[in-house]
Amino acid sequence: LFRSSSVKLAVGEKATVSAGSAQNVAWSTTNDQVATVSNGEITAVGNGTATVKAEAGGKSYSVAVTVFTYKEVTFTGAELAGTNEIHVTG
Repeated sequence: LFRSSSVKLAVGEKATVSAGSAQNVAWSTTNDQVATVSNGEITAVGNGTATVKAEAGGKSYSVAVTVFTYKEVTFTGAELAGTNEIHVTG
């Protein structure tokens, strides 16, 4: 029932997956240090990978979750040095 077999999230981001019309869905994650799940809402908590699973009515669905941290880069200047080449300073 998941629309995708995988999702990529930055730490702190959330994504929602649906189990369709299934009732009494049991949600789980293989690594709660990477991603947690509650009622289909996945929260990215730390770098790494996890699998989120929904089980209902004897069926099981899963989605692979990859969590990463954005690194902010600051620089003081950039210069076009040639075709397809930029020099960054700072």
